[in-house]
Amino acid sequence: MGWRHEAIVLRTKAFSQDIFRVSFSPENEGILTSSGIGHIRFWKMVTTFAGLKLQGDIGKFGKKEISDVSGYAEFLDGKVLSGTEWGNLLLWEGDLVKVELCRKNQKPCHVEAKKFLGRTTFNIAPTCVAWLPLWFDASGLSIIAGFCDGIIRLLHITGEDGQSPLSTDKIEDDSSFTLKQVLKPHSKPVSAILLGDNCSNLNLVTSADNSILFRLQKDQSANGDTLI
Repeated sequence: MGWRHEAIVLRTKAFSQDIFRVSFSPENEGILTSSGIGHIRFWKMVTTFAGLKLQGDIGKFGKKEISDVSGYAEFLDGKVLSGTEWGNLLLWEGDLVKVELCRKNQKPCHVEAKKFLGRTTFNIAPTCVAWLPLWFDASGLSIIAGFCDGIIRLLHITGEDGQSPLSTDKIEDDSSFTLKQVLKPHSKPVSAILLGDNCSNLNLVTSADNSILFRLQKDQSANGDTLI
C-alpha cells in the first residue's frame, strides 16, 4: 500500500556492502529479493503484534565460493536463479543452494557474471526461448521465443532512451523488450528452437511432437530491421 501513497512503510538495513538490485516477487505478495557485493538475500514481509516487519535470510553459499550477485530471476514457486562471478548459475530454495548449473564436462555456463537486463510478460505462456546468434544480430540483443499457441515472436532488448543495456555497468530494471516480428506457423505449442551455426539459415523444430522442421532465412525490413 505504501508505494501508492509514496510513503515509506518499513525501513531496514539490507547488508553491510553495496546492493546492486532489489525486486518484489512478481507472483508472491510480500516476498522480496536483494543482491549485491558478496551476497544475495531473501526477504519476507510478515505481520507481528507490533505491525509489519521485514525478515531477511542471507543466502548460504556453503562450500561454494562467495560471489557478487548482479543478476537473478524469481520463479513462481519461490525459487530464485542467480548468476555467479565464475559464470555458473545457482538455484536457491530458501536460503540454500539447491543446484549449481554448468555445461557438459564441468564447463561454466558463461564466461563471467550475468547481468539482469529486463522482464516482460505475455498473456500466453512461452514454451522455449533462444538468443539469436551474432551473425543474425551483431548487438547480441535479439531473442526468439515460442509460445503455447504456436506463435513465434522476435524480440529485441533496448535500454533506457533506446541505448544498449550492455553499454553501461549500471544494474537497472528499465530495459524493455521491443516486439519486432510475429509468426504463426503452427496451431500447437512450439516445442523447441534449434539454431544452427550456418550464417544463412535458422533451423526451427516446432509442433507438439517435434515432427515438423522449418528453415527460416534472415531478411530485412524496409526500415533496416533484421527479420526472419
